Amino acid sequence: MNNRINNHSKRTGTRLLGTLMLTTLISSLSVVHAQQWDLDKSHARIGFTVNHMGFSTIYGEFKEFDGKVNYDAAHPKDTSVNFTIKTDSIDTGWAAREEHLRKAEFFNTASFPTMQFVSTGVTMQGKSKGKITGNLTLLGVTKPVTLNVVMHKRAANPMSKVDTIGFTATTTVKRSDFGMKAYVPMVGDLIPVTIDGELNAVMPAQTETPQVLKTQETVRPAS
Repeated sequence: MNNRINNHSKRTGTRLLGTLMLTTLISSLSVVHAQQWDLDKSHARIGFTVNHMGFSTIYGEFKEFDGKVNYDAAHPKDTSVNFTIKTDSIDTGWAAREEHLRKAEFFNTASFPTMQFVSTGVTMQGKSKGKITGNLTLLGVTKPVTLNVVMHKRAANPMSKVDTIGFTATTTVKRSDFGMKAYVPMVGDLIPVTIDGELNAVMPAQTETPQVLKTQETVRPAS
């Protein structure tokens, strides 16, 4: 009798352990397999505006940047965002102004060739809107910034057949917070920024090694 009870207890314990291991494995896979999205730089723009002494508004953009997003529609709060911008790619439509903006009193591109935004959290506001909080590092200074995001559309791109998300993100950066104080307040301190773009789903690499090995095994040199 005692042996039967012990055996039953062992089998029950084994089943419980197996169930726990399977649950842990499924949970870990759901995190590991969050969909990665790359910014389609051919359909993206990072633009900004600057108030010039109250007389006019100067429009500019950065031409070189990269962005990666991990996003799972079932768990949008777990979204992570990482954007990097090359500061010397600034373009305002006037070369002399751009050279000035690359100097030490503004972007100091020789010492700080990039700025970076890394998300720290996401709050959804319905299915297509949300706020992405994160840290912006500019001129070696890191400050919190919030992106207001609108998702326009998610569908398979009819040309590439790749799952694609179209979006717009907006924020306002106070440049003096990062040490860029030149000509404030005559030249605007609060800089509205708009990111328009498309994200393309990154398909996991598919390996065909087993098939290749099988093919190699069946190939025989000619007699």
